[in-house]
Amino acid sequence: MARYINSELLREIKRKVEKIRGKNEDCLICDWIYRLNLSSMDRESFVHSCKIEFPEERFTEYSKSVNKKDKRRMVRRLQDAYRRSYQKLLYEGVTEELIKELAGSIDPLVHPNKVATYRVLGRNPITGQEHFTNVRPQGASITPPYPDKIPLEMKRYIQELFELQRGKTIESFLNSAAFAHLHLARIHPFEDTNGRTARTLQNLILRSGKLPPAIIHAGERFDYYQHLDTAISGWKTRTGQQLMEPSDGEKEFFNYIAGKVNVVLERVL
Repeated sequence: MARYINSELLREIKRKVEKIRGKNEDCLICDWIYRLNLSSMDRESFVHSCKIEFPEERFTEYSKSVNKKDKRRMVRRLQDAYRRSYQKLLYEGVTEELIKELAGSIDPLVHPNKVATYRVLGRNPITGQEHFTNVRPQGASITPPYPDKIPLEMKRYIQELFELQRGKTIESFLNSAAFAHLHLARIHPFEDTNGRTARTLQNLILRSGKLPPAIIHAGERFDYYQHLDTAISGWKTRTGQQLMEPSDGEKEFFNYIAGKVNVVLERVL
């Protein structure tokens, strides 16, 4: 398996996990750290995930009361979607159906049936020409795949995720979580909710590996988008040249996510 995460950072994460596990050997690490209010850290990750998508300036047209109400509703939906998806992920693993249901539950106003559908080609009613909505991620320099490529891209995505999780080690869960986030954002399969879905899926995978969430704070949004864009650009260049070794941009993103997990483990300790 290709090495994405810095070896020293990985050793530090493993040491912290072992230290936490050693304090209560009869408990799974996830159970133990949840007793230390990791559930509040989950909520923290939900709040910041929504703020990344909807920063303060996006709400200036509303009154303060509506602003707060809308934000609470978004966070609650994200929390409910996370809880429902976790059990399904444990029993079935990551599937296309799980991702569609997760995205649909995160924002049922965008996905009325609570199951998201992939982007499709539309047709201009005046010119008759085919077109699709501009869904380029915020801060991205690369346009996502054309809609007719999404089904194949998603099948490859699920298969690569499966391969990354084979080892069931701390490294494999960190790698698969970062990969899930990066490439769901790259493919951008839905008209909306892609970012929130990618970050939530990442944290679901981490939790399934008994690891805490990677919390990306709203104040880091520009730095986060830069890491994401650099990783996608690096992946595109690498695959275009048919190189196997991960690009520097990809490694930086994987280390960025692993570093966020490391920060939360430090808080737990």
